Amino acid sequence: MDDKILLEELLCYEKNLCDIYMHGTIESSNENMFNQFLENLNETLNNQHEVYKIMEEAGYYKIEQAKCEDIKKAQQKFQAN
Repeated sequence: MDDKILLEELLCYEKNLCDIYMHGTIESSNENMFNQFLENLNETLNNQHEVYKIMEEAGYYKIEQAKCEDIKKAQQKFQAN
């Protein structure tokens, strides 16, 4: 299997786990469950970040600098509401 595809699948998996643990944390009915979900969420967020960094270093994610004009347009769009 291609490394890029494998890493994309792993990143998707980690993001889904983050979503599950976040909702578990929010919906926890007692302190022990809350703490366990929060611990799992933090660990999974760290794992997701590590996978992202590996992908970025491998050139699978290209980060482009936002243009000032685009930033101003976005600000105006949200300020108008």
